[in-house]
Amino acid sequence: MKYALWLLVSALLLLPALIARGYFVGPPVGLDDLANKADVIFQGTVVSNSTVNDPAFQSIMGFIVQETEFRPAFAIKGKLGASDIKFHHYATDPKPMGMIDEPQSYEFEIGKSYLVFAKQPPGYAADTCQQIWMSHTGMMDEGVLLCFRPFPFERRSMMDLFWRDLTDC
Repeated sequence: MKYALWLLVSALLLLPALIARGYFVGPPVGLDDLANKADVIFQGTVVSNSTVNDPAFQSIMGFIVQETEFRPAFAIKGKLGASDIKFHHYATDPKPMGMIDEPQSYEFEIGKSYLVFAKQPPGYAADTCQQIWMSHTGMMDEGVLLCFRPFPFERRSMMDLFWRDLTDC
């Protein structure tokens, strides 16, 4: 009887874990660590968003691969072409459908300025980069920060740079 009761309680405690689908997510990364992982860091204003076919991105239900074009204000790290910068990333699919897995994804507004941390894999054009990692961390849009000033400011640590942007409006 005691064993049966223990088995019933255990089954009831484990039932939600069997029903709920979840996955482990890594912790958010600090700005300086993020800067170390990035090949390219730039601040730019969004010019356009369009869907793109990039074989580096696997198909995930509920998400599309998007190319966001930025008019760069300045580069902090890395070398990109002199023209506009193309950033490949996951974005939410505008057509409603269920999601099984959620990758790192971004939603950019045309005309807004962002500080972007990216990698530039071999085989990409000089003016093209992509998101640093595909699986999201505890922060769904980590790797991109909305900026309030679309113009450059002096070189400093990443934390000082972003904090200055927030406080000097």
